[in-house]
Amino acid sequence: TNIQAALGLAQLESLPKYVKKKKIIHERYKKKINKIKGLFISNTSHYARCNYWLNILEIYNNTSKKKLSKIIKYLNKNGIEVKPLWHPNHLQKKYKNCQTYKLDNVNNIYQSRLCLPSSPQLTMRQQDFICKKLKNIF
Repeated sequence: TNIQAALGLAQLESLPKYVKKKKIIHERYKKKINKIKGLFISNTSHYARCNYWLNILEIYNNTSKKKLSKIIKYLNKNGIEVKPLWHPNHLQKKYKNCQTYKLDNVNNIYQSRLCLPSSPQLTMRQQDFICKKLKNIF
């Protein structure tokens, strides 16, 4: 509708501001979290341009699915909403018989990644709190 189109255009005008803010959030996460042993914020490939939609925390300390759920519960208990990386399509029941390619590392990747809060409204204080809680765990 015309109203939806107008709303969409108005939102597009704000896009550069949001991408800039989300890049600042991403760089701040990288600066703080990459100093914590065993943790890393995913980078953009050299051939791509990132929109910083999501900050993915990579955990490199033999994280198991069970341990990952404990980390999620701890952060959630402290008011930090984190989510595991989405469940891979080829592992979902209705797609089990559809796999036509080999995915060697997907289980390891899926079980050792978290989606961190990435809202453009995330404050530096909130980000510091998130990083402090991650440091407490690791």
